[in-house]
Amino acid sequence: MKYLNVCLMLFTLNSLSCSQQKDVQELGKARPFELYDTDSVSYALTNYRSKLVLVHFWADWCSHCRQEFPKIQRAYEKLKPQGFEILAVNAGQSREHIVEIKENYNLTFPLLVDEEAKTAEIYGVTGLPTSFFIDGAGKIREKHIGWLDEEQILEIYEKLQEEG
Repeated sequence: MKYLNVCLMLFTLNSLSCSQQKDVQELGKARPFELYDTDSVSYALTNYRSKLVLVHFWADWCSHCRQEFPKIQRAYEKLKPQGFEILAVNAGQSREHIVEIKENYNLTFPLLVDEEAKTAEIYGVTGLPTSFFIDGAGKIREKHIGWLDEEQILEIYEKLQEEG
């Protein structure tokens, strides 16, 4: 039974991935947003126009989200000197949930509060984690539903740099 549940979940994620990819291509430009971190500092996507940005949607109840944070942090430390940025958007939870994660994982990239999940809704997020790679012109270049690790982030970064 457990095997059947895993298979159904993977099938669902794959189906979502295929249908979501079309949505990303239709969006073209990333939708602007402004959110606050746990220290009430404002972050607006439009302030990152000259950089490649990973907008990463997550929640603390998502075990994959928790497990991938150390890997995302390592990728961020490697790529930040080249101008890479990460905006990790918590979808639908309060500031308290985010503070705990930031402290437990020693994260140095911004963790943003989207308590009502409005930004996640604008981006068509249907499962967590979901990540968008947005280029310096504000165009969504890549969407990834599910787990991201350090190697994947580094590979996507290199690919997007080569494509220009």
